[in-house]
Amino acid sequence: MAYRSDILRMSPRKMISTMIYLYGTVPVATAAALAVPALALGIFLDIRWLVVFLMIIFLLVPMAMSFLYFYHGLRPSTASNTSLHRLHFDNDGMKVSIVDIEHSEKGDDEHVIVTRSYPFSSVRSVMTSGDGVIILLATPYKGFLWLPYDAFPIREDIRKVLDLIRHGQTIYISK
Repeated sequence: MAYRSDILRMSPRKMISTMIYLYGTVPVATAAALAVPALALGIFLDIRWLVVFLMIIFLLVPMAMSFLYFYHGLRPSTASNTSLHRLHFDNDGMKVSIVDIEHSEKGDDEHVIVTRSYPFSSVRSVMTSGDGVIILLATPYKGFLWLPYDAFPIREDIRKVLDLIRHGQTIYISK
């Protein structure tokens, strides 16, 4: 059985927060562990520590976030989340089709720009979040695909898709 999602687009804010949750907890915790004592020392001991605090906030944090974006956010699997796209699931695996609705040649149909295929064996894990399912991909694809709970016209189809993924690859589902 094949399942085709509605046209999806992940908001940039959701994309950044998901990337920080998945890949950026160590840099954020390290920056916080350095910044909080520097702020306290700057307030109570010496004002030069405030300069150290500002350097951490305005130099280290942007560098860590740019690394996160360039290394994880620009992977084809992850970057497709913020484009208009459809997800296709069948027995062969998953397909992500990036579509262009505005420049369609046939009127109401979408124009497919590129299609990427991912076998179910590339799924590392599936995580549930507040508004959807995050499908983490293993090497060589890496990255993640976001599947909102309301991605399919029939709400029960998302469970069937998760069963299809589960039968295609042994994975764990965490919350």
